[in-house]
Amino acid sequence: MSTMDMARIGQLYLEGGVFKGKQIVPAQWIDESTKEQSRWDKLSYGYMWWIIDDKEKIYAAMGDGGNVIYVNTKKKMVISIASLFIPHAKDRLKLIREYMEPMFDRNE
Repeated sequence: MSTMDMARIGQLYLEGGVFKGKQIVPAQWIDESTKEQSRWDKLSYGYMWWIIDDKEKIYAAMGDGGNVIYVNTKKKMVISIASLFIPHAKDRLKLIREYMEPMFDRNE
């Protein structure tokens, strides 16, 4: 899967399951899959999505090895990263939250 394909999946979720004006994934599934279904350590997990910030509706799909689809619904932002294999890819979230996400702030 390409980085653009990953971004399209994120965009589909950001838009509530709508693609080109047509509902192709039920909005109820989008909501349900991005809510906490289980916990691991201190992290919430939906259906294939890690819940980064429930109040802000920020979630991410993180593949083993560093691939990430990051969705921030408040900022209407999707970031996808495809990378080489690394055992623990949490540094990708730090990169996104500290360096990339601030570029989307509209208060400047």
